[in-house]
Amino acid sequence: MRALLSIVLLFANCFAAGGAELANSNRGKQVLQEQGCLGCHTFNVRLRSDAPGTLSKRRLSATRLAGAIWGHAPTIWHALERQDVFTALSTAQAYDLVAWFMAAGYFEQHGSVRTGEILFEGEGCIKCHRVTGKPGNGADSAGPPLAQWNTVTDPVPFFKAIWSHAPLMRTAMDRKQMNWPSLSAQEMSDILAYAGAVAGRPREPELILGDPDKGNAIFRMRECVSCHNGKLFAQTEPRDHTLTELSATLWNHAPMMMNFPPSLSGKEISDLLAFLWQSGYFEMPGNAAHGRALFESKNCALCHQTSKEKTPFAGKGRFDAAKMIAALWSHSPRVMNQARGKGIVWPRFDTVEMADLIAYINQGNASGWQTEPR
Repeated sequence: MRALLSIVLLFANCFAAGGAELANSNRGKQVLQEQGCLGCHTFNVRLRSDAPGTLSKRRLSATRLAGAIWGHAPTIWHALERQDVFTALSTAQAYDLVAWFMAAGYFEQHGSVRTGEILFEGEGCIKCHRVTGKPGNGADSAGPPLAQWNTVTDPVPFFKAIWSHAPLMRTAMDRKQMNWPSLSAQEMSDILAYAGAVAGRPREPELILGDPDKGNAIFRMRECVSCHNGKLFAQTEPRDHTLTELSATLWNHAPMMMNFPPSLSGKEISDLLAFLWQSGYFEMPGNAAHGRALFESKNCALCHQTSKEKTPFAGKGRFDAAKMIAALWSHSPRVMNQARGKGIVWPRFDTVEMADLIAYINQGNASGWQTEPR
């Protein structure tokens, strides 16, 4: 193994990498190139539908991606040793990397083009949005036709469209005596798959996660907290959400939010997404007790001991999958060779195990201890 968390090193790396923007998928694509990942792997934008050409691999998540990269470490280090090169990966770069996979659709469930077409007609969307043509061309509709929905894979513009256009859509529905349709996450996936099939393959999606502190302030200033009041982020709340699930949530919430300020800028939405990310909304919750058992059973404790002494990094924020990926790079090839010398087998973690381990780290960080190398 090699012992898991040199969190002192890791947190030094984490918090030196501050900044107003949490992550940018465009920079994440550059990380794939700079780290040499594309020398062995081919990563393309994943079509989120059952249309021909869709990647059939199972859905990833940030937590599963972290586990997969940790398990892949021996191969990575072997390749780096052969090339006699080691390029550090900062926490900021790890966030960018995860943002690219998120934007590229690897964390999404597949949608059905055929089911999306049925829903588009059955839920009445077609009464305001033609499939092709121009808005209002020969019909009493004013919404953009489906063929122009080329931003549905860009989360920030799509969320902004839902938020900004909800009052107009509600007025149009009232005029047509239509009820606001409630959509499940899967139904939203199906409609977006149909929209993507009609609009054609878009440009590469972009995801920018802004300033989580500003997102927290917006969450409170925009009166979201008056209804959610922290429940959204309770430990018992199911998480591991996707961007499509968030789209469905915003859509279903729209009629209830008509009395609140309807306008959010793209920057404000970007900040809100960053806040949701750091709050654990997009990651699988773990069991800290199980994580502690893993810390022992995976032999992490052979190289790392926990300390209850306060350190400069204690209480500096929630640990997550991106920080776990960055932590891997503090376990350089040299450290792996030392572990081999001790007879330690490199640890591998499935998705649940990675979530449990992160929960254990967060529990320890909250109580003031950190792991230190023995």
